[in-house]
Amino acid sequence: DPNIDFLLERQREEDPFRVLSMRGQNGQDVRPGMFGLELAGGHHPNDLARYRDLIGMAGSQLPINLLTSSNVLRMLNVRYVLWPDQLGAPADLGLPADITNNLRRLNSTTVQGRPYESVYGFPDLPRARLVADAVVLPDEQAMAYLISPEFDPARQVVLSDPPPIDLPGGEVEGTVEWVERNNNNVTLRVSADRPTLLVLADNWFPAWKARVGDEEVPVLRANHSLRAVPVPSGEHTVDFYYDSDQLRWSLRLTLLSLTVVAGLIGLDWIRSRGRAERRAE
Repeated sequence: DPNIDFLLERQREEDPFRVLSMRGQNGQDVRPGMFGLELAGGHHPNDLARYRDLIGMAGSQLPINLLTSSNVLRMLNVRYVLWPDQLGAPADLGLPADITNNLRRLNSTTVQGRPYESVYGFPDLPRARLVADAVVLPDEQAMAYLISPEFDPARQVVLSDPPPIDLPGGEVEGTVEWVERNNNNVTLRVSADRPTLLVLADNWFPAWKARVGDEEVPVLRANHSLRAVPVPSGEHTVDFYYDSDQLRWSLRLTLLSLTVVAGLIGLDWIRSRGRAERRAE
């Protein structure tokens, strides 16, 4: 698939990004994920409810916010869109101008000489970024603000609880460098000229913990479903790590069960051997 190959090449050369796949014309396509591409939409039986709220997906319907809100596309790090050409151009469907005017066709495929599918680029925000301005809103107000023109995800973050540091606002002069990234750990090097929030556009969950240097810091729920941590000015290493008490106890119970089963098997073997020896006598 030339379009998948194109995206995989971009993935090897660029910082993390997400893809919105409209294959199937319903936003539920997960096939690019089979090749290791990270998706913004797609159906999964264990979706987090707040993430579904953020992308505007009810049941198996279209993720409407991914098609109508440039704020959501940007904050979720959607850099590429897979678009079936039989739908026509994105502008033909009446999508908002602040989306269609920023889409650039980068690659395309044909079938029997007819346009089949295109890859569009979109000016996303980095997966991890620094923001020095926050507003605290309850969930029932957060979504409406996040998709409104008053919200700029490049400069502000919406929190569910007050931040533990004073934020001066303004544009942060700083850098974020990826050090390590896997399913259970994310490590970044951060430099900032002022106290700031490091916003990570991955899902928040209570088991995610974080350290700035050697100090434990709270992982705040940001932009309804994402993560943020407070970072002082200066240079720091930030570690996100998954630490679930429930998972730890589940593993302990599993090991205990396996030990008991192994013991019972061993006991049965000893008894069987004893009976065999007595019969032999």
